[in-house]
Amino acid sequence: DDEEDFDEIRWVWHDEDRAKQHLNEWIQMKKLTSRLEDLVPGEWFNAKWKEWQKVVQSYQAKQNVYKAEAKKNATEVDKDVGEEKERVDFDHLDVFGVEDVSDVGGGEPLFAFFGFEDWTLMSARYELHLMAHAFSKDSNDPDRVAVPVEHFPFYYQKYYKKALNPKAFGVENCEEIVDLVRDTVLITGKSKVLEAQLPEDLESTNLFVMLTEESRRDRNRRIDMGDDSAKLKIQGHGGHGGHGGHGGHGGQSARPNAPTLSQQVMAASRRPGYSSQVRPASPFGDKGYDKGYDKGY
Repeated sequence: DDEEDFDEIRWVWHDEDRAKQHLNEWIQMKKLTSRLEDLVPGEWFNAKWKEWQKVVQSYQAKQNVYKAEAKKNATEVDKDVGEEKERVDFDHLDVFGVEDVSDVGGGEPLFAFFGFEDWTLMSARYELHLMAHAFSKDSNDPDRVAVPVEHFPFYYQKYYKKALNPKAFGVENCEEIVDLVRDTVLITGKSKVLEAQLPEDLESTNLFVMLTEESRRDRNRRIDMGDDSAKLKIQGHGGHGGHGGHGGHGGQSARPNAPTLSQQVMAASRRPGYSSQVRPASPFGDKGYDKGYDKGY
């Protein structure tokens, strides 16, 4: 440029415009692949994360209460003390048509059959969704709008103050973690960056419950058909795989033990596992995460 006080600038390989374009692309690539060591989670992230933790605690408390009541009601029915409370047809329920995930009918929550793995994967959905949107705000750089997969552990530690361990999910790397929740986030582009498939301004967090329940059902169907690949390999203490609620009504299977929300998939479970995620129907239609699947992710 003229202000650099060079006597002459020669464009040897390309013309000036092409050379400047190449330089800008190189700078953007370096930004994408280098870490923001001083990144600090902003107020928007902190507020959303705090709210989510409270919501999950309320969900789990609701599940515990419901299970206790269901057990009590079953005992009373057995003793001819009373009649069993009328239930909604849970197995044929339209998951994405539910108005209140804490009560789909008869006091039964949509997450009634969630096991350890379901709570874990629901948390992973929200955490990666939130991190993807928060990073674009907190980077304060229009050229840094997405988290590169190679820096997942670094930024996850920055945001959630805990390590991201793929082995704890029963997978080999961070890309495979994303694959478990690919109805919510995807790895896209040549630079392999995290892309949220849901908007940041969701009216509520109910959708994360719906996606998790739909995926739980899909896994169960595959397992019932003899598909062993449909089992998760989330490891608990003692090296045992996890097992979520498999059930429906009519005594087909036992309800899961009350799970405890873990900030990291390091908590214990001794139940057999479920699958890698199967893509549920998108509540957003073709405008949602379909584009990612069309790319083969």
